[in-house]
Amino acid sequence: MVYEFFFAFSRMELALKERRLLEHEKEDAKAKPGWSAFVEMFEADYVQSAEGMALIEARPKCQFVGPDQSLVWRELRADPNRSELANTVDALQVVRNNLFHGGKHGEKSWDDPERIDRLLTLGKVVLQQLANLHDDIRAEFLDEV
Repeated sequence: MVYEFFFAFSRMELALKERRLLEHEKEDAKAKPGWSAFVEMFEADYVQSAEGMALIEARPKCQFVGPDQSLVWRELRADPNRSELANTVDALQVVRNNLFHGGKHGEKSWDDPERIDRLLTLGKVVLQQLANLHDDIRAEFLDEV
């Protein structure tokens, strides 16, 4: 499931870049996928799916700097001042970052295979749903490798 989630996440980021939804549009800027541009473009019409809501409600955990530069884990909570799409993308990015980056020691739920599988499964489904928001993004997302 880890591979399938990574594959879907990387395909979505490729689709964003290919459709020119970029973090920065200035010449010579690093070509990074523009998740904020994606959210801005689709948040008004986005309808939260059951899987998207379940991903947010699963509250993936983020690592923060605590007192005396300690590293502490906190559940990601939906921000009521942000759109459903923005909160969904935040949750997806936390799941992705937790897999790519080290430092999971000290967090008891990290070794919970059922929780990890649920987050990855929901994340993969949600990525597919987000790709379906636009024909061109879906085409890039599904394009053969």
